[in-house]
Amino acid sequence: MRCRKTSRTSSSSSARARSTPRRGSRTASASTMCPPDSISSPTPPWEPSRRSSMCAEIKRKKQYTMVATLPVAVIEEDAEQRIALVEMLSSVSEVRLLGAFENVERALSTLVHERPKVVMMGARISGTSTPQCLSRLKKALPNLLIVIVAGHRNSCGAFEALASGASGYLLRRDLPGRLYGALVDVLSGGYPISSLAAREAFTPVMKAREEGPKKEFSLTDRELDCLRLVSEGKLMKEVADELDIGFETVRTHVRRLYRKLDVHTRAQAIVKYLAYEDSRRHETFS
Repeated sequence: MRCRKTSRTSSSSSARARSTPRRGSRTASASTMCPPDSISSPTPPWEPSRRSSMCAEIKRKKQYTMVATLPVAVIEEDAEQRIALVEMLSSVSEVRLLGAFENVERALSTLVHERPKVVMMGARISGTSTPQCLSRLKKALPNLLIVIVAGHRNSCGAFEALASGASGYLLRRDLPGRLYGALVDVLSGGYPISSLAAREAFTPVMKAREEGPKKEFSLTDRELDCLRLVSEGKLMKEVADELDIGFETVRTHVRRLYRKLDVHTRAQAIVKYLAYEDSRRHETFS
């Protein structure tokens, strides 16, 4: 009797041992990778209590991958929004936050040495425009990926920002649920953009397509080359390097093509170029 009782005790102990996950097993490690993705809850989606279920869903879909350590910086004029961005980025274990700055000048004094991979930048910086900020950052750090973070009222600036070299455009209200996915997207060569901003961004292109080109482009081959490269988001110096011509020559070509197209900004020129290319493709396949 004593032997049989011991046997039952030992078998129940082994059953408990089998049902208890070992330290370091897949069950235990699944909760350690915790990207802050979206859930429908008043609780912020990056809180630890929500991470396990989000991680399981992300692992099931197998749609997210990120480098082990991603150096990121924040440029945001508004102190409250700057703190909010820092808190959200700090919740992503793969992110190494290099600093948070109120303007481009202060950011560059540090970032030229730290070399971030991604910068999250507010859409409004006093005393300068978004394209100017992008140009300065890209000039100092050509390989930098810049994601613009904008308020609802700034959604109409998406096209100009993307045309000026931004790698993404997100509205603040979408950021808690899209931060991790946006970082992964931009690292893989994508352009994360909020749906409302996307609609605002591509309205000029669709309108130009519906109207059709008023007349055939009267640009020279070299001017078309410059416009094509500008439409790809390249800076004038990069255009000059690729075409093997001088920087001032590129500026002259750009001024002339602006005048011929009757536009005043890079974004307007790109809209007309995209509409022109679209009409050519339709003629080819019709």
